[in-house]
Amino acid sequence: VASSTNARGHGLRTDRTLSLCAVLASVALAACGEGVPSAPSAQYAEAKAVFEQNCGGCHWVQGPPRRVSGPSLRRIIGREAGSQQGYPYSTALLEADFPWTDGAVDAFVQAPRALVPGTHMGYFGLEDADARAAIVDYLEMADEQS
Repeated sequence: VASSTNARGHGLRTDRTLSLCAVLASVALAACGEGVPSAPSAQYAEAKAVFEQNCGGCHWVQGPPRRVSGPSLRRIIGREAGSQQGYPYSTALLEADFPWTDGAVDAFVQAPRALVPGTHMGYFGLEDADARAAIVDYLEMADEQS
Protein backbone atom coordinates (compact mmCIF):
# COMPACT_ATOMS: atom_id res chain seq x y z
CA VAL A 1 0.00 0.00 0.00
CA ALA A 2 1.41 3.33 -0.99
CA SER A 3 1.05 6.19 1.42
CA SER A 4 1.83 9.86 1.62
CA THR A 5 1.29 12.63 4.11
CA ASN A 6 -1.13 15.52 4.05
CA ALA A 7 -0.38 19.12 5.04
CA ARG A 8 -0.62 18.24 8.77
CA GLY A 9 1.75 15.35 8.45
CA HIS A 10 -0.89 12.65 8.83
CA GLY A 11 -0.42 9.56 6.72
CA LEU A 12 -2.80 9.04 3.83
CA ARG A 13 -3.44 5.55 2.56
CA THR A 14 -3.90 5.18 -1.17
CA ASP A 15 -4.26 2.40 -3.74
CA ARG A 16 -6.09 -0.44 -1.98
CA THR A 17 -7.83 1.79 0.53
CA LEU A 18 -9.10 4.09 -2.20
CA SER A 19 -10.15 1.10 -4.31
CA LEU A 20 -12.02 -0.40 -1.36
CA CYS A 21 -13.71 2.93 -0.70
CA ALA A 22 -14.75 3.21 -4.32
CA VAL A 23 -16.21 -0.31 -4.29
CA LEU A 24 -18.09 0.33 -1.03
CA ALA A 25 -19.40 3.64 -2.33
CA SER A 26 -20.60 1.98 -5.53
CA VAL A 27 -22.37 -0.76 -3.57
CA ALA A 28 -23.98 1.80 -1.26
CA LEU A 29 -25.18 3.91 -4.17
CA ALA A 30 -26.56 0.88 -5.97
CA ALA A 31 -28.42 -0.19 -2.83
CA CYS A 32 -29.87 3.29 -2.43
CA GLY A 33 -31.08 3.20 -6.01
CA GLU A 34 -33.42 0.25 -5.52
CA GLY A 35 -36.97 1.33 -6.14
CA VAL A 36 -35.90 4.67 -7.56
CA PRO A 37 -37.08 5.07 -11.14
CA SER A 38 -34.42 5.36 -13.76
CA ALA A 39 -34.41 8.19 -16.24
CA PRO A 40 -37.37 7.93 -18.59
CA SER A 41 -36.63 5.98 -21.73
CA ALA A 42 -37.28 7.12 -25.27
CA GLN A 43 -40.24 4.71 -25.39
CA TYR A 44 -41.66 6.33 -22.23
CA ALA A 45 -41.21 9.83 -23.67
CA GLU A 46 -42.93 8.83 -26.93
CA ALA A 47 -45.80 7.11 -25.12
CA LYS A 48 -46.23 10.12 -22.83
CA ALA A 49 -46.41 12.44 -25.85
CA VAL A 50 -49.16 10.28 -27.39
CA PHE A 51 -51.04 10.29 -24.07
CA GLU A 52 -50.69 14.06 -23.70
CA GLN A 53 -51.88 14.65 -27.28
CA ASN A 54 -54.95 12.43 -26.96
CA CYS A 55 -55.82 12.38 -23.25
CA GLY A 56 -53.85 15.10 -21.48
CA GLY A 57 -56.41 17.82 -22.05
CA CYS A 58 -58.81 16.09 -19.68
CA HIS A 59 -56.72 13.62 -17.65
CA TRP A 60 -53.40 13.47 -15.82
CA VAL A 61 -51.33 10.63 -14.47
CA GLN A 62 -48.38 12.11 -12.60
CA GLY A 63 -47.77 15.17 -10.50
CA PRO A 64 -50.26 17.18 -8.50
CA PRO A 65 -53.94 17.10 -9.44
CA ARG A 66 -54.88 19.45 -12.24
CA ARG A 67 -58.20 21.20 -12.79
CA VAL A 68 -59.40 19.23 -15.77
CA SER A 69 -62.70 17.63 -16.70
CA GLY A 70 -61.65 13.98 -16.33
CA PRO A 71 -60.39 11.92 -13.40
CA SER A 72 -56.77 11.10 -12.72
CA LEU A 73 -55.63 7.99 -14.54
CA ARG A 74 -52.84 7.32 -12.05
CA ARG A 75 -52.78 3.60 -11.27
CA ILE A 76 -55.85 2.97 -13.41
CA ILE A 77 -54.70 -0.47 -14.61
CA GLY A 78 -56.36 -2.95 -12.24
CA ARG A 79 -58.77 -0.37 -10.76
CA GLU A 80 -62.52 -0.97 -11.04
CA ALA A 81 -64.26 1.26 -13.56
CA GLY A 82 -65.93 4.28 -11.97
CA SER A 83 -64.22 3.80 -8.63
CA GLN A 84 -61.97 6.83 -8.09
CA GLN A 85 -63.07 8.56 -4.89
CA GLY A 86 -64.56 12.01 -5.33
CA TYR A 87 -65.02 12.00 -9.10
CA PRO A 88 -68.61 12.52 -10.38
CA TYR A 89 -68.80 9.62 -12.85
CA SER A 90 -71.77 9.04 -15.12
CA THR A 91 -74.27 6.46 -13.94
CA ALA A 92 -73.05 4.25 -16.78
CA LEU A 93 -69.48 4.18 -15.45
CA LEU A 94 -70.63 3.85 -11.84
CA GLU A 95 -72.62 0.78 -12.85
CA ALA A 96 -69.90 -0.66 -15.10
CA ASP A 97 -68.73 -3.93 -13.66
CA PHE A 98 -65.19 -4.44 -14.93
CA PRO A 99 -61.61 -3.63 -13.98
CA TRP A 100 -59.45 -1.42 -16.18
CA THR A 101 -57.23 -3.99 -17.84
CA ASP A 102 -54.95 -3.23 -20.80
CA GLY A 103 -57.70 -4.54 -23.08
CA ALA A 104 -60.45 -2.52 -21.40
CA VAL A 105 -58.43 0.70 -21.62
CA ASP A 106 -57.68 -0.04 -25.28
CA ALA A 107 -61.35 -0.71 -26.05
CA PHE A 108 -62.51 2.41 -24.18
CA VAL A 109 -59.99 4.67 -25.89
CA GLN A 110 -61.00 3.20 -29.25
CA ALA A 111 -64.74 3.71 -28.72
CA PRO A 112 -65.81 4.93 -25.25
CA ARG A 113 -69.56 4.79 -25.95
CA ALA A 114 -69.33 1.28 -27.41
CA LEU A 115 -67.72 -0.09 -24.24
CA VAL A 116 -69.76 2.01 -21.80
CA PRO A 117 -72.99 3.25 -23.41
CA GLY A 118 -74.08 6.40 -21.59
CA THR A 119 -70.58 7.55 -20.56
CA HIS A 120 -70.17 11.30 -20.29
CA MET A 121 -66.66 11.18 -21.69
CA GLY A 122 -66.53 13.73 -24.50
CA TYR A 123 -64.06 11.80 -26.63
CA PHE A 124 -65.18 10.03 -29.77
CA GLY A 125 -62.38 7.49 -29.86
CA LEU A 126 -59.03 6.72 -31.40
CA GLU A 127 -58.80 4.31 -34.32
CA ASP A 128 -54.98 4.14 -34.44
CA ALA A 129 -54.09 0.86 -32.69
CA ASP A 130 -50.42 1.87 -32.27
CA ALA A 131 -51.43 5.10 -30.55
CA ARG A 132 -53.82 3.23 -28.25
CA ALA A 133 -51.05 0.77 -27.39
CA ALA A 134 -48.74 3.69 -26.60
CA ILE A 135 -51.37 5.14 -24.26
CA VAL A 136 -51.72 1.83 -22.42
CA ASP A 137 -47.91 1.52 -22.26
CA TYR A 138 -47.65 5.03 -20.83
CA LEU A 139 -50.25 4.32 -18.15
CA GLU A 140 -48.30 1.22 -17.09
CA MET A 141 -44.88 2.89 -17.24
CA ALA A 142 -46.11 5.97 -15.38
CA ASP A 143 -47.38 3.73 -12.57
CA GLU A 144 -43.92 2.17 -12.32
CA GLN A 145 -42.36 5.66 -12.15
CA SER A 146 -44.65 6.89 -9.38
